[in-house]
Amino acid sequence: MLIFDGDGDACRDSEYSNSWGFAAMIWGALVRRYAREIPGVDPDGSYLEFQSDNWTKLWTAEQNGLALRPWERDALRATYDYAVIRGADLERMAESFERFEDAHAKPGLACSLKLIAARMRELAVGERSQFTRPDVCFIGTSCGDDLWYVHDSDDDGGHPYNVKRDKKHWYVDPSAAIQPGRVA
Repeated sequence: MLIFDGDGDACRDSEYSNSWGFAAMIWGALVRRYAREIPGVDPDGSYLEFQSDNWTKLWTAEQNGLALRPWERDALRATYDYAVIRGADLERMAESFERFEDAHAKPGLACSLKLIAARMRELAVGERSQFTRPDVCFIGTSCGDDLWYVHDSDDDGGHPYNVKRDKKHWYVDPSAAIQPGRVA
């Protein structure tokens, strides 16, 4: 998880030991739950939730209005490319992550959502951070690009993504039915 400092730069805040316990867990759980409602997904297919092509079908279905429960939608949208969670929404997102883990975690599979939720609650009150209620974002998988470091800038070697200067981010908004933005 990354936070944005007072200048707007993305800074590493915390890491969780198994990336399958965040984005991939969310994607897999939703594919498993909504397989019959996602166009192109074979609900009887083997390794249903681990097929990355099913994940892309999930993302497309959500962008086209798949009826997820609000806390499922929050968790999914937090995994999208350039998604930022406002500091004012940390408590609500923490609740969504906890509900998601309670509903969808499977024994023997990694799930870090309650750990992430606990850290969000700490950030919401300024614990173990010089910032209170900072905006946060994620690097959802260990094999994806770090979208929160800009490599194609004029600076030598690039710079941390800055929410005041860089323009690819968008905010996870609980009131919006469908969100803009490219998916992970």
